[in-house]
Amino acid sequence: MDTQDSHQEEQTQNSETVNGGTVSEGGLKDLGKGNEDKKIFVGGIAYDVTNEDLSQYFSQYGEVAQAQVKYDRNTGRSRGFAFVEFTTGEACRAALNAREQSLKGKTVEVKPAKSRENKKVFVGGLPADHPEEELRNHFEQYGKVEDIEWPFDKQTKARRNFAFIVFEEEEAAERASATPKQMFGSREVTYYYMYLAIDVNLDLYI
Repeated sequence: MDTQDSHQEEQTQNSETVNGGTVSEGGLKDLGKGNEDKKIFVGGIAYDVTNEDLSQYFSQYGEVAQAQVKYDRNTGRSRGFAFVEFTTGEACRAALNAREQSLKGKTVEVKPAKSRENKKVFVGGLPADHPEEELRNHFEQYGKVEDIEWPFDKQTKARRNFAFIVFEEEEAAERASATPKQMFGSREVTYYYMYLAIDVNLDLYI
């Protein structure tokens, strides 16, 4: 194996997969982004609407690549919104231009899907053994938390000392990251708004 191949393998081993993208321990530049120009947010859907219902309904505007109803991870119940991705930007725009949308007899809200990264906050210096529910409760003071991405160390299987908090609204992420250093319990942690966190060195939080 030559030097270049060895270096590439080392980079692969020293990375975390987060939300479909790769976060290098040397920074956050490799974090994957979705095709926002082909995605829509669908809000106010009935609780019995399925992925198949969404695909069938929105296929009138063009080919649907995937549809995903969001469920509460604790109750398993639909959270009343979903995301639909089309294969083309033209189909996405056609769906957005439709004035009124009704699915299973209920009027739904259709709007562009914002990038998940714009609603995400990086938190470094976390105590690895802290309960996730307390972490969620702490950040709920800024707005509704959609998800917590708290990676595990591949070798020790323990939590890493950093996490990503995903809010439902971009404004909540901005509020949470307004003060870069805050106290979490008895420990000082560092917050970064992901939209700005291009040069964060994850080695500092291992």
